[in-house]
Amino acid sequence: EERLNLMRKCPNPLVSTIVLRGGSEQFIAESERSLHDALMVVRRLLLSTPQVVAGAGSIEALVSAQMKRWALTKAAGKEQLIMEAYAKALEVIPRQLCHNAGLDATLVMAQLRQAHASTTGICNEKEVCELGDAAASNNCWMGIDTNRDGICDAYEAGIWEPLQNKINSWMAATEAACLILSIDETIISPRSQDPALQQTGQLPAMGGG
Repeated sequence: EERLNLMRKCPNPLVSTIVLRGGSEQFIAESERSLHDALMVVRRLLLSTPQVVAGAGSIEALVSAQMKRWALTKAAGKEQLIMEAYAKALEVIPRQLCHNAGLDATLVMAQLRQAHASTTGICNEKEVCELGDAAASNNCWMGIDTNRDGICDAYEAGIWEPLQNKINSWMAATEAACLILSIDETIISPRSQDPALQQTGQLPAMGGG
């Protein structure tokens, strides 16, 4: 066993140490990676663009509700179908949070949609929904509350995500979806469907010219 000397309440400390404990080496290693990722996110936020949005699936629910409105009022034809599909895909994040927390996803998602249905504007960094000069409902930051089995104001609860990270993740997911949709044909070698080759695990040789 290792012995640690803990020094607390030091005046003007320049270094802080985080002690990780766990039942196995794999658990400690995974905790260290997760903590490192979290620290790097905070570091990038402080050094680059100090802008955040509320987490807990609130920003996805907000954009999803806005896109559904725009699809019905400002889009026509195939664009409307694309916007509705994108809005539905954004709801995967809050729904998955419900599943991970063991909540009733159908009930909680209905509450979340109802809260964002009353939002007529867009939230800014001051947590105020604005549409032109008129203030709108402040339900735009409502997200999943895993502690109370419902929804809550994620901004007030201190659940924040860096804006740049959210933009990058959405752009990467959109580009991946566009790439998959651009595939219009899949070529499969007939020999790869041979049961004998599948049982032996051998792949057919690619013939040369």
